[in-house]
Amino acid sequence: MTLARENTLAQGLLVSWGGFAAPLLNEVRHLHFEIRLWDAGDVVANLLRRYDQLSPGIQAELPLKRIWVRVPEASGEEG
Repeated sequence: MTLARENTLAQGLLVSWGGFAAPLLNEVRHLHFEIRLWDAGDVVANLLRRYDQLSPGIQAELPLKRIWVRVPEASGEEG
């Protein structure tokens, strides 16, 4: 795969739910500040990180609720 650079933009975001092939990763390695690659984990992590900043309309389309879950104690520790 070759990334065309004729009509270059300042920045780009390429999202793939299934990940990226090694040739593409090799080609964009030197373009870190121009092109970002997000896989499914990146999409979810960034959505959760910025959810509170989304408009009420988008939050209504994607209703999420923050919950707290107790972390189980590691074996051998007293608590």
